[in-house]
Amino acid sequence: MKWQIDRADFFIRERQAIRKTFPDAELVEVEGVVVLRGYFPVHDKEGSEIDRYKLYIKFPRNYPEKIPVVFIADERIAPVVQRHVFPKSKTACLCLPHEVPLYLSEVNFSYFWEKLLKFWLVGQAGYDHTGQWPFPERKHDASAIYEGFSELLGISDLNAVQRFTVLLLRKNPAKGHELCPCGSGRKLKNCHQEEYNKVRELLSSDILKLYRMILKHIPSLF
Repeated sequence: MKWQIDRADFFIRERQAIRKTFPDAELVEVEGVVVLRGYFPVHDKEGSEIDRYKLYIKFPRNYPEKIPVVFIADERIAPVVQRHVFPKSKTACLCLPHEVPLYLSEVNFSYFWEKLLKFWLVGQAGYDHTGQWPFPERKHDASAIYEGFSELLGISDLNAVQRFTVLLLRKNPAKGHELCPCGSGRKLKNCHQEEYNKVRELLSSDILKLYRMILKHIPSLF
C-alpha cells in the first residue's frame, strides 16, 4: 500500500499545504516512501522566528492511519531521553502511542504539526536556551506508561494503576463482574468500568503488544 497513490487526492492536498506552510522543506519520495525533509521553524508568541531545526520525517505507507515518524537531522539535538528522543532510533518521542487519538481528532500533517510536532520543537528550542525541558514531563522509562494511564483513569495510587495496567493489557477485555483494581472492593461495573473502557479503546493490538514487551521485565506484572 502506498498512500500517495491509493489516496492521490489527499496526497495532493497534503503537498500543497506543506509547500505553503514550510517553504524550507521538501516533500519527496525515497524508495517508495514519502519523506518530508528540511528546516522547520520555532516562533515566539509574537510570531517571530526564534529558531529552526532540521528534520527528516517519514510518512508510513498506511498514512494517515498511522502518524509520521520524525527522525533527528539537526546536530544540536542530541539523541538522549532528556530531549525526548529515542536514542537508538534517533526519532522524536512526541507522546505515548495510546495518546495519539487524544491529540489528533483527524490525521493530516497540519494537525500533526499543530498538536504534536510544533510543541516538541518549542521544547527543543527551550532546552537549547536553558539546558532544561521547558514543560512538565513524564519519567523517561516504562513508568511513563503508568503515568499516562493514571491521568486517564483519574487514579493517583501507583499500586492501583499497576493493577489496572495488568487488566488493560490482558488479551481478553475485563468483565464487569470482576473486582475493580482500584481496591474499593466493588465490582468493576459498579466502579471504574467507564474509565477502564475509555483507556482500553485506545489500545490497539499493536500498542498492546508494544506495552507488554516494554513491561514484561517487571516480575510483579508479567
